[in-house]
Amino acid sequence: MPEIMREQWDQITIENPFYGVLSREEFEDPNNLDVNKFWETGREDAALLLKIPELEQTRTLSMVEVGCGLGRMTHYFAERFNKVYAFDVSPEMLEKAKGHWSNLGNVEWLLGNGEDLRQISSGSVDFVFSYWVLQHIPKPAVVLNYVRESARVLKPGGIAFLQFRALPPGDPMVAFKFYVTTHWPSSVQRPLRKLWDALHGYKGTRAKFSREFESWRGCALRAATIERIARESHMEVKNKGSLGKQSSGTLSMYYVFRKENTNSAPGKSMPL
Repeated sequence: MPEIMREQWDQITIENPFYGVLSREEFEDPNNLDVNKFWETGREDAALLLKIPELEQTRTLSMVEVGCGLGRMTHYFAERFNKVYAFDVSPEMLEKAKGHWSNLGNVEWLLGNGEDLRQISSGSVDFVFSYWVLQHIPKPAVVLNYVRESARVLKPGGIAFLQFRALPPGDPMVAFKFYVTTHWPSSVQRPLRKLWDALHGYKGTRAKFSREFESWRGCALRAATIERIARESHMEVKNKGSLGKQSSGTLSMYYVFRKENTNSAPGKSMPL
């Protein structure tokens, strides 16, 4: 799976890295987009998210960004943190990020393996951040392993902000619809999608990569599962909330976790 993810994200980067990172209509045409506006969206998003009360007090010595992409938000983090470890699974994406942000001397660009954070020592960073990334990973087990890995690399008292695609409680039709869109052929999906959209009044645009790449479609998790893995990894939930409903009916959810002050947390990388 990591190699497939790498290949697919490399292909997305070659086609249009800006739309691959932020799938807004204004960034859909790689030959006609405002690059400065793209970077500004990263600054705005990062600044807004870091105003969440628990994040405002985050220690600023070091952080890990899981899924840095082109560095859309990394350049803002580099202003706030003394050291930034920016991970991405795509060599193509990392090379473009390095080219765009060669002036950021406190950022270490790291090629991830798509499964863990093994390059980072246990208990060594103050903050772990991932936004619009984990939701694209196809295997739930891998997503949950990043929760465990966040706990492993954090110092006691450290904070993690992780965003997920979540299944709303008590609505089995959403889980079914998400399964259809990620596993059934498009010839079967089209009539069902039209019916679903008519029933729910959906009129938005759909990601261009969704049917071609499973590393774009990703997976959806139940909130109870995310919270259980966090507890088992010695992290407590300090804040959580919805960032809105996605076209599939799933929720974009964020969690703010705090690493407990304990000596019994995992002490090494968590291989799958």
